[in-house]
Amino acid sequence: MNFKKYFIANQRVNFSQMGLLLISILFLPLLLSLFLGYTAGNKFNPSVHALKIKTEVVIEEEGFIKENLDTYFKNLEEGKVLKLVEKGKSDFSIKIPKGFFESIKNGDNSKKLQIKREKNTAAVEFEIIKAICNSLIKNDLKIKNYSELLANNNKDKNLAGELIKEIESKSIVDYKENIHNGENALTGTQYYSVIGLSFLFMTILSSIINTKKKELSAINKRLSLIPISTIKRELYSFFDNYISFFGISIIYIVLFKLIDSSNFSGNILLFALLNMVLLFLVMSVAQFIATIIKEEYISLVGSLFNMLPILLSGMIPFERIFGENSILTKLIYHNYYKDYFINPYINLIKGKSISEHIVGFATIVLISLVFLALSLNISKKREEY
Repeated sequence: MNFKKYFIANQRVNFSQMGLLLISILFLPLLLSLFLGYTAGNKFNPSVHALKIKTEVVIEEEGFIKENLDTYFKNLEEGKVLKLVEKGKSDFSIKIPKGFFESIKNGDNSKKLQIKREKNTAAVEFEIIKAICNSLIKNDLKIKNYSELLANNNKDKNLAGELIKEIESKSIVDYKENIHNGENALTGTQYYSVIGLSFLFMTILSSIINTKKKELSAINKRLSLIPISTIKRELYSFFDNYISFFGISIIYIVLFKLIDSSNFSGNILLFALLNMVLLFLVMSVAQFIATIIKEEYISLVGSLFNMLPILLSGMIPFERIFGENSILTKLIYHNYYKDYFINPYINLIKGKSISEHIVGFATIVLISLVFLALSLNISKKREEY
């Protein structure tokens, strides 16, 4: 029997049990995510912190214009919106060219603000930087003030100050609203949709371990009757489950995107690839554990794995219980599970790259292959004996 025939035969059986499969693996994490997202989002999300976006500001205007622009950006720094830094240390750079205000007054827009994203940063931070810059060229500012400012640039310091105050008053409200919680610049629903997805992976892990109980697995009984090698039999089972569970994880993402388009927004291909890598690890580890574990411990081990998303993802506000600097809080919030099962999804939702995790993902694939090879080898030797 080739894999195609085996896969089709098993899917027919799976579809006959689809109700139980969807309830246990898909809808439980989905409902848990929605419940937490809509009821506990504001309560459990980490405290709001100031932005302090690292920004280099280059002002080529002269006279009191420059002086007051310097004051303007320093006020933003004091308000903990920006952190003014030197070249090479910034996340963003803003350059105000000489003649900028003259260009606005004449309406020719020949001199433009230059905004540069120096490093991989959150999309919301880029929007805030653009909002700050846009506040300098808003149409509702009185053009006559630009004329007076230019005419009195070296005479009337107060006039320049009044214009900056007007700019500040119109802009600061706009982006003060956007000050966000540092790690998770997300809504409660977005944050817990990711937690739910990680819970879905752990549910899959537990499900695979449980299928090794002969009385629970019709698939195992059928497999034992197929006249193929042990390794091929195990691989067929592995990739059959892999395709099925990958489809369920994609359904989860699509459902959350339908519920709110801001959930899992962006490049769906990247979410799919990330799911493929993490699912491969989960299933390889599950296959290995299921091969070596004694049957009486299966339920206990499955339950322990289901606690991982709850304990390690930030779902419980340990920083409020034990303090932000406690050893327990740091141990729980800084771990590999969170780094690879939570943070990459959050980065994608925030519009950030996950390229920094490439080496880690490659390592995950290698570890997965090792676990899969070990489980196949153990199964083969057991059958020989």
